[in-house]
Amino acid sequence: MPRSTADIIRHAEELADRVESDEVTLARASPDVTRAYKKLLTAVIERGKAEEHITRAVTELREAGGSWNLIGPALGVSRQSAREKYALPDDNS
Repeated sequence: MPRSTADIIRHAEELADRVESDEVTLARASPDVTRAYKKLLTAVIERGKAEEHITRAVTELREAGGSWNLIGPALGVSRQSAREKYALPDDNS
């Protein structure tokens, strides 16, 4: 089951905090595994930031009068999928 946008962003923030505090250690891993793992964490953090940017852009477009028929294809999903993921509770259109 896909996670919500808020879950993705929260996870990215938690990982960023761990990486910044240098909690990420792989005691018995090789340097290559440790380096690759840190790259993965960085990518997950970037995904969270990107998701936050997308959420803000969708909100701005909706507030400007953009339809879900416009937003869905821009995201590569159906209008209904976009609406289910990004609609605010008071967005009934």
